Amino acid sequence: KLKTDATFQDAKLFLYMIEGAIIQFISSDVAIERERVLECFLLGFG
Repeated sequence: KLKTDATFQDAKLFLYMIEGAIIQFISSDVAIERERVLECFLLGFG
């Protein structure tokens, strides 16, 4: 179940996760690493 309310801290954490995933995605040449980052990110919503 997704949270329907979020604090400012939650929003900042979310943006940091997105930013980190994008940087990893751009700078990494290893597809498996990109998949792992995405999977960890998506598991955060579980």
